[in-house]
Amino acid sequence: MEIYASKKVIESIYRVQETVKTLEAKYRHASNVLYYKKDDHKRASLALQTLKKLDENDITYRSFGMMFIQVPAPKLLEYKQGVVDNFEKEIKHLEKEIDTIGKQIIQNQDKLVKLVEGAKKKQK
Repeated sequence: MEIYASKKVIESIYRVQETVKTLEAKYRHASNVLYYKKDDHKRASLALQTLKKLDENDITYRSFGMMFIQVPAPKLLEYKQGVVDNFEKEIKHLEKEIDTIGKQIIQNQDKLVKLVEGAKKKQK
């Protein structure tokens, strides 16, 4: 069905449609990033569990580019704990961002429906 409306209404509908498309793209991107962050968090957590099993006197190796440096187990454990904590913060932030974007999508879709329905009513 074609809608005949003022230029202002048509522009508003177009703007809202573009906003929804942009928000959907942001939502997909944030969801993908979240998936990989959760995967990285899982691997870091497994490494942390392994490090917790080591004694204080054990020597571990940490890679820096092409080199491996000896690091006492407690120091590497402390570093890995920081990595895991950072991933947890990032995951919480991404989950909040995804939730916010989802709400914005719903609000804009509702606005679009109202604009189209208003244009249809004026057309009759």
